Amino acid sequence: MKKKNNEKWLRFVLYFIVVILINIVSTTLFFRIDLTENKVYSLSSVSKKLVSTLEDPLTIKVFLSENLPQPYNNLEQQISDLLEEYSLEGNRNFNYSLYKLDQEGAAVDEKGRDLRTLAEDYRISPIQIQNIEQDEVKLQTAYMGMVIIQGDMVEVIPSLATESNLEYSITTTISGISRKTGTLQAMDDSIEVKLYLSPELFQLNEDIRQYAERLRSVINRLNKENFNKIRLTQINPATLPDEEISSYGLNTISLRSGSQDVPVESLAYASVVVQYGSESSTVNLLNKSLFGYSMIPAEDLEQPVNEIIDRIIGINQSVGYLSDHGTPSLFSNPYMQQPGPSLGNLNGLLSDTYNVKGVTLDDIPEDIKTLIIAGPKEAFSQWELFQLDQFIMKGGSVAFFLDAFRENMPTQQEQMYGSMPSYTPLSTGLEKLIKHYGVSLGSAYVMDEKCFIQRSRNAAGGVQEMPVYFAPQISMDTINNDVSFMKNIKGIIMLNISPVEINLQDNPSISATTLFSSSDLSWQMKENINLYNPQAIFPPSGDERASSPLGVILEGAFSSYFDGLEIPEAPQSEEEPVGSVFTLKTEEIGDNQGFLSRSDSSRIFLLGSSAILGDNVIDKSGSSPNSMLIQNVVDYLNDREDYAIMRSKGQGFNPLVETEAGTKTFVKTFNIIVIPLLVILFGLIMWFVWVSRRKKIALMFKGGAGE
Repeated sequence: MKKKNNEKWLRFVLYFIVVILINIVSTTLFFRIDLTENKVYSLSSVSKKLVSTLEDPLTIKVFLSENLPQPYNNLEQQISDLLEEYSLEGNRNFNYSLYKLDQEGAAVDEKGRDLRTLAEDYRISPIQIQNIEQDEVKLQTAYMGMVIIQGDMVEVIPSLATESNLEYSITTTISGISRKTGTLQAMDDSIEVKLYLSPELFQLNEDIRQYAERLRSVINRLNKENFNKIRLTQINPATLPDEEISSYGLNTISLRSGSQDVPVESLAYASVVVQYGSESSTVNLLNKSLFGYSMIPAEDLEQPVNEIIDRIIGINQSVGYLSDHGTPSLFSNPYMQQPGPSLGNLNGLLSDTYNVKGVTLDDIPEDIKTLIIAGPKEAFSQWELFQLDQFIMKGGSVAFFLDAFRENMPTQQEQMYGSMPSYTPLSTGLEKLIKHYGVSLGSAYVMDEKCFIQRSRNAAGGVQEMPVYFAPQISMDTINNDVSFMKNIKGIIMLNISPVEINLQDNPSISATTLFSSSDLSWQMKENINLYNPQAIFPPSGDERASSPLGVILEGAFSSYFDGLEIPEAPQSEEEPVGSVFTLKTEEIGDNQGFLSRSDSSRIFLLGSSAILGDNVIDKSGSSPNSMLIQNVVDYLNDREDYAIMRSKGQGFNPLVETEAGTKTFVKTFNIIVIPLLVILFGLIMWFVWVSRRKKIALMFKGGAGE
């Protein structure tokens, strides 16, 4: 008996020791499983690689108020988990701190510094959020900001509440800091900040005399973050030739002085030019309003100048945008009526991670990997097509957003008589180029019964629904989620789009991937085109309906369109040469244009609509599925697929899978009728089993009593 007790105690001690050892091992060796579909709680491969290869110490500081109300109550836990993931993957150069402030913003850190003052020193200001307490809506002040510091470089995310994908924001910011640090350290020349300020302005306001000194204080702060690479120079525009002033696009104002009988007019300038090498950008300091002219305070120039520096020294990879041939403008002015659509929102989104340059096909800069061509309306010359072809042959990527038709708007007089827009096939010369590569646009518009539904109030106060057939709604079943950067895009809306036709029979070295298509309920409108009155569009019979590819990516080794053709000659410049000029007889020179007949590997994206890039479709925040699609395509063409995948993790649009009416009826009937009947049937069966078992037990006892 005693021996058995000793064995029990020995087993207990051994088990206890094993449990202790398992807990000790688990503190250093453990794993996590992210069961979410988008892997939102796991770092992407690009984030892991970035923080694990940091060469200089990097610190993240988060300032967060305590006891945040809905929907921010889980923000602290979310940020803590994410930064812990970064810390686990990062090397010894990665550090982070989370500072919590009370509702009044009062708290001190471990060094006794006031956290509110520290946050505001980093340009993190409190924001107003709603807090519902006891059925009463109140405004609460809260800090929700993040600072990323590497050396003297400081980047601020002032409001985490507006960030739908924190990992993407943090990783892109860290990547930008690392690239900027390396670029600045490798620079031999300084960044010139030139203040063009006319002394004639001093008589208007004495504070203008101190403008240069105030700007110098701003530049001194920026120099701390830019390795003292910025040099400020004050210039009197009166001492400069007119050519230099006009080259920078400086705004002027006319000042009148002297007597009323003999007035004297002079031109005055107030601008800041940031220049590095051949790149420059101008900030005009004078703004005109209803109350006269006002001057931008020098303190407000810190952020604009810093953003210009990032752009002109090439921190981000460059993306080209074709700026001529009638393409939409990249810039939008809310105070002026522009002649056509603008792509201001798209420009703003791409500029966060790219240096977007307006280019022409006559001179495509060497640093451009991807070129965007959106809705050109004018014909391309053979020389321009040759330049584009050779850009692709060199390994460049092109995103084509082309229109199959030109919209001809009626005059005001024609509109009075009921005339509507007409549509004529558009021919720019790009059609033959992309057809040679293996794709082309169908001469039609795609209509779809699965489309955007416009809802409005009718006269009776009810809701009236009108399908907009020329705005197809692309659902999950027609989106190619096998493509990595399309995986988390669950639905997009197209507008005025033409079908893409694929023909790669003569191009075996090229692969085509359809990213998305219209539904099986779609059809093509080829004649009597109507994109202005949805009520006058009537869907055809089922035989005329079929799914059409809408967005296609080609990838592989392309052959040149000009292979076997005569190479076009470059246009002759009409400008007279400057400097030392000598002449040679024409017959003494042989003009041999360099030519590549084949590319090693290039990518082409084709979509039959430029309307989807407009500000009415692309949102400023970039959180909509349409915005993410365009950004992901540009990333993929630039060999940044990892960033596209990481961005898609923050996609919040997650619709339910559509089911047919019969399936819905079956599920409802099963839940309402069948399941209760099954429960009743199961209860009856159990009751019969219980009764049968009770009878058997009674018979057993009766049999025992009889014996």
